[in-house]
Amino acid sequence: MTPPAARRALAAPRPRRRRARPGDRAQVLSLAPAGGGFVEMVFPAPGHYPFVSHAMVDAERGARGVFEVR
Repeated sequence: MTPPAARRALAAPRPRRRRARPGDRAQVLSLAPAGGGFVEMVFPAPGHYPFVSHAMVDAERGARGVFEVR
């Protein structure tokens, strides 16, 4: 049997999502299958900035990279 606190947590409404607006600092770019897109970004300082597609199984297979900013 589920404890009362867990039942309340499961029944709690999810927060409403809002659309991204210019100036938001989104970390994810949603694309449809076979879609394309681009991003523009400015790095705060020189360094190495890793990135992944968030499909972790693909990252384990090598679908990951590092931006090297000089």
